[in-house]
Amino acid sequence: PFLSITMFYAATSYMFITQFRIAPALASVLIIVTALIFALLLITLRFKISIHGAANWAAVGILSYFLIVEGAAMLIPLIAWTLISGIVATSRLALGRHSTAEIWSGSIFGFAFSFLGLLLFA
Repeated sequence: PFLSITMFYAATSYMFITQFRIAPALASVLIIVTALIFALLLITLRFKISIHGAANWAAVGILSYFLIVEGAAMLIPLIAWTLISGIVATSRLALGRHSTAEIWSGSIFGFAFSFLGLLLFA
């Protein structure tokens, strides 16, 4: 499923960037998210990592970037999404779907990938 999801995100990102001429910041977010999904595809071929953690903390990383670097009014969404991410991570642990290491590795990877990706390429 990750390969088809990656191709879907790549096609959607291409369409939005070329056909709709979206803002450069949003284009960067679309490209970073597509690259993250592809990176997770490669990682999951060898290791088990929390995709839920990576996705949620990537959103936190994106919101953090826009709050810290761009000065956008993202504090309330950032706090809300951080709480949601913690709840999702806790539920994955409680359900026994992931170990603590898998949650942490996915969360750190997702946050770092999105925040640093935007910092370097936006």
